Amino acid sequence: MGAAGALGQVIAEDFARDGYGLALIDRAADGLAGSAERIASQGAGPVRCYVAERTDREDVDAALLQIVTDLGTPTILVANAGFARKASVEDIAPTLWSRHIDINPPGTFNICQATARHMITARKGGAICVVSSCLAKFHSDQNIACCTARPHY
Repeated sequence: MGAAGALGQVIAEDFARDGYGLALIDRAADGLAGSAERIASQGAGPVRCYVAERTDREDVDAALLQIVTDLGTPTILVANAGFARKASVEDIAPTLWSRHIDINPPGTFNICQATARHMITARKGGAICVVSSCLAKFHSDQNIACCTARPHY
């Protein structure tokens, strides 16, 4: 999840260089096409694109079902998608605050749970990696909502 963004592309390229087949998921269909071509050139197995809105559980479930049909059960998930907009604690609008809370925790949960269910059903094991934020270590008073909404390990 988050494959069309800069960090998602770098992560996918690393897996491609190691020969993995990839299911790239993002809500930005236009960004996925260019990513897939570039990533496929790194020597990966099959590279397929799937569009899903991470906050829509039915959308995520449908994407995972299609991935399983096309490529088999995932063995690795990198949950990289996240939402962050800068605003100070005294200036952040309640709607922007809510957007962080409404997107980040449920989006991460949806993709992780949907993938885990397929992994468990297949009984093949696997790994789920959640990319969090460095804001717990490097504070910014302009990222109060992101610091609250994303996991920090």
